[in-house]
Amino acid sequence: MADANGFPDLVRELMTVGVFTCTAETPIVDLVPHFLEKSLEEAVVMEDGNAIGVIGQVEMVRAMESADWKALKVEDLMREDFLVIKPDITIIEAVKIMQEKNVRAAYLMHNAAGRIYPAGIITYNNILHLLAAKKPEDLNALGFNAARVSPLEAFIQKRDAAKRKSQSGMR
Repeated sequence: MADANGFPDLVRELMTVGVFTCTAETPIVDLVPHFLEKSLEEAVVMEDGNAIGVIGQVEMVRAMESADWKALKVEDLMREDFLVIKPDITIIEAVKIMQEKNVRAAYLMHNAAGRIYPAGIITYNNILHLLAAKKPEDLNALGFNAARVSPLEAFIQKRDAAKRKSQSGMR
């Protein structure tokens, strides 16, 4: 349900579908490059197919307070609390809740076969894209209707990239 000018009005129309995840055992130094490459705000920490916490830029920067920060793992810095919202609330409502809770990301969770995992995320970055958009088409890469690669195509792309990498390393 877009507004009168065709801009997104609901969280599901602006959220990012698909959430970056990691495990509690992931070394922080291995996670940081993903944050930089993908402009991530946070990552969801998964265990046995369930979301158990989040780690964000704030926690990773806080790692610098530790003398052995290069040895830290996600479990050393993650927080178990994270904001969950519904996809059918307005973006304005989501912003108010995020500001109330003092968080820069909120999650849309999915429950299937007893597993609770993140299906989408809305961040300040999504909201800034909305503020900067001059026309609704500027937001085509976001939301429920964004074009996405199928799981099979994603697998094929990863497989082919791994093949190219191994072949180039053999020469």
